[in-house]
Amino acid sequence: MAKTADQRLLRFRWVSDQSTTVAELESVAEALRNAGADAEIEEAKGFFDLGISVLIVGAMAVVSLAGTILSFVKDIQHGGLIIDGTRNPPMIREDRSLDRGVVIFIPRQGDKIVLGDSHRGDSGEILEKLERSVLLEKLMSLL
Repeated sequence: MAKTADQRLLRFRWVSDQSTTVAELESVAEALRNAGADAEIEEAKGFFDLGISVLIVGAMAVVSLAGTILSFVKDIQHGGLIIDGTRNPPMIREDRSLDRGVVIFIPRQGDKIVLGDSHRGDSGEILEKLERSVLLEKLMSLL
């Protein structure tokens, strides 16, 4: 029997911005676990050239991961997220150089997609319903 979208697990790496503290990364890991992820903080072997010493490695149902990303983007104070689907497993990276609330999705093939717009005004409505469905569709394409 095939798993439904809300049951299929997507493995991922969640990489913090260089200025993110370990305590902040631990709070992200806790939020991911509270949303149902199997998420652990690990030493970032192979990422030292990016100035990253720790990252979160996890797996989570795709629908839950999409919801967690949207919640995180709403709450983030500075910058946005880059979801890099060209990596295996996909890498979710905080990037404080982005405008607040912006999510950039880089698919395995094709052009990058920018979700969110910091110029909409209401940070509670950063991502509209269409963009929510696009994010879920793009995450599903990484399975």
